[in-house]
Amino acid sequence: MAAASNYSNNKSCTHGNTSLKIKKLKVFIDFENVLCDFEGSLLKEYRKMYPKEPFISLEQRKGLNIKQQYAELGVGLGEKLLNIYSRKGFIRDLPEIPGSCEALQALNRMVNVEVFIYSSTSGPYNYCLKEKCQWVEEHLGIEWLQKIVFVKDLTLINCHVVIDDRVQIKGVNKPKWEHIVFQACHNTRSNSGNKRKLNNWVDGRWRHIVNQLASRLYLLKQNLKVKMASDSLIVLIDMDMVICDFEQNFLRDFRNKYPDLKYVPLPKRVGEDPVIQYSKFGASYENKVVSVYTALGFYSDLPEIPGACSALKELNEMEGVEVFIVSPPVVSYEFGLKEKCQWIDQHLGMSWVDRMVHICDKTLIHGHLLIDDAIKITGAEECPTWEHVVFTACHNVGSSIGNLKRLENWTDGSWKKLIRDFKDRKH
Repeated sequence: MAAASNYSNNKSCTHGNTSLKIKKLKVFIDFENVLCDFEGSLLKEYRKMYPKEPFISLEQRKGLNIKQQYAELGVGLGEKLLNIYSRKGFIRDLPEIPGSCEALQALNRMVNVEVFIYSSTSGPYNYCLKEKCQWVEEHLGIEWLQKIVFVKDLTLINCHVVIDDRVQIKGVNKPKWEHIVFQACHNTRSNSGNKRKLNNWVDGRWRHIVNQLASRLYLLKQNLKVKMASDSLIVLIDMDMVICDFEQNFLRDFRNKYPDLKYVPLPKRVGEDPVIQYSKFGASYENKVVSVYTALGFYSDLPEIPGACSALKELNEMEGVEVFIVSPPVVSYEFGLKEKCQWIDQHLGMSWVDRMVHICDKTLIHGHLLIDDAIKITGAEECPTWEHVVFTACHNVGSSIGNLKRLENWTDGSWKKLIRDFKDRKH
């Protein structure tokens, strides 16, 4: 379920039809060390807090894992470094890589380009996810919040170009996108093979590369459905109303907060977004609805959909299956991002936080199956790689789902047959 934006899946793709509109070049740009100076700021803070401890100059940095390099330098130094970059305010106050924001705004104005920002979900999440959103809003504008994606495994993303300071990017898929290595202190001496390199944002070379790739995309007419290049069956599972019960919690909190106002009983809920249905009671209801599900503790208190967590664990242990949890960021990032991670950590374990993908447009995720309570899911990709299975929820019980499959619950074991049947078709 998405409380902010809904997207729907267009199954009427005509593969090989060259009359379809040409896709825009989708460019995904890393956050740390590409947009903002993580390494330089971390070294500055470390030397200020621990002036007597040994340090690694930027010229001596090597490898992506800075915590590990410091741990090898001395006992406890890695943890001291972690304490700095996981504290409140560190991410929010990172300086911009010279020219990065101006370049992104220029990229976003190109008619044949779509730009997205991504960052990993791994690591301490108490402040970092919220502060990354704050940084983007402050430096680029509130409209860019819809363009942020939090994902650890970047190979799940369906795009054309990735600009990242990592030299190697591996995951469950064999990505089709072009990887451009952005120069950072830790990769200057690394062998990037035949990958293109981008040294900075100020000399304008990024514009030449993007124009060249956009022209190639136009000439190749790459508007066919991308085939999955993975040996595993990738199952994407929505969070709200598939794993945890958003609707029940919302109704309880709404009635507690506004006991004298009209409300919609669960059997009468229609449509995925409660704002639309509640707004029919009056214009003032919209802000009241949003105030409920963006409040402190709302996501932390969501009850589990019966059997969901045990089913997800069993599903992920199946041979040849990889499970990921997808969820759009809520309207306000003040509490929601952190609390969703806390919920998954508490109910499934910390390792599952790395399996979360926070994204507004689910069509940009590579997968074989998407289990979601939404009936219509659209976005930048007209033909997503996944097959959409509708999970039954109070708001979609009486709705027509066309040719889509439906999963009623996690408790009767029908999900196992669904997976077996799909694996048989896949092979």
